[in-house]
Amino acid sequence: MAVNKDGKITAFKATVVNQSLTKGTLFEGFMYKDGIDATQREGLESHPYNIPSHDLKSYCPELPVPVLWLRSVGHTTSAPVVENIVDQAAIASGIDPIDFRIKNMNNPRYIKLLENVAKQSNWYNREKNSGYGVAIAESFGSIVAYVIKVKVENNDYKVQNVWAAIDCGTAINPLGIENQIEGCVNFTMGYIKSAQITIKNGAVEQNNFYDYEVNRITDAPDSIKVEIINSGEKIGGIGEVGVPPMFAAIINALYDATGKRYTNFPIKVG
Repeated sequence: MAVNKDGKITAFKATVVNQSLTKGTLFEGFMYKDGIDATQREGLESHPYNIPSHDLKSYCPELPVPVLWLRSVGHTTSAPVVENIVDQAAIASGIDPIDFRIKNMNNPRYIKLLENVAKQSNWYNREKNSGYGVAIAESFGSIVAYVIKVKVENNDYKVQNVWAAIDCGTAINPLGIENQIEGCVNFTMGYIKSAQITIKNGAVEQNNFYDYEVNRITDAPDSIKVEIINSGEKIGGIGEVGVPPMFAAIINALYDATGKRYTNFPIKVG
C-alpha cells in the first residue's frame, strides 16, 4: 500500500493464492471463470477506500486436500488483509487509525459506523495498558464496524470488550441482528485463538473437541455492545457479516498491546 504525505492512500497491491472453493461444485458454472474464483475477489475489489491505483491478482493452485467454505467465504480472508494493511499505513503516517480510515473514505455509511464505534468505545480517551483495535468491512450487503479491547497477560490474551455498529439497510428483527453479531464475535475468537486443522500423510489429525479446541464460555468477552444504524439502503445479510472485521480488529488490537503484527492463525502470544 502506498500513502502520500497528506495521508491519502494512492495505491494498493494484493495477490491471493488459494484453492478454488467453487470448482467442482454446483457454483462452478457462474463463480469460476478464466482460472479465477469469484470468492477471491470478495472484499478486495469492493473495499471502502478511495484508492486510484490497484494491482490485484489471484491464483488457484490445485492440491489433493479438498476445501470448502469457511463462514463469510472470501471476505474472511480479505478483511484481515485489507484492514491490517490500512492500520499499518495509518500508524506509519502518524494518523489515528479511525481518522485515517475516514480520511480515505467518501461513503457516509462507513463513516457513520466508524464514528459510532469511536463514540461507544470512548476511542479518543481509551484506557492505557490495554490494546485497542478498529476494523470495518462490508459483506453480503451489510457493513460492520468494531472497536475491541484486549488484555495481554502471562503469554495469553483475552478480548475484554467489543463495541459494534452495523448497517444492514433496515433492521427487521433487531434482537436477531444483535444475537448474530454476538455469535460472530465468539465464533471468530475461537478461530483466531485456538481452532486449527492440521494434515499429516493426507489425513486430518484432529478427531473431536478433545484435540480441536474451540472457544469456551470463559473466553467470551466481558461485554459486547451492538448498535444498529438504519440507513434505509437495500437490506443486506446478517448471518456472516460480523466475522470478517472481527478477525482484523483482533489483529490490530494485539498490535496496539504488543507492538507485534500477527499474520498467521491461530495467534499465540509470548
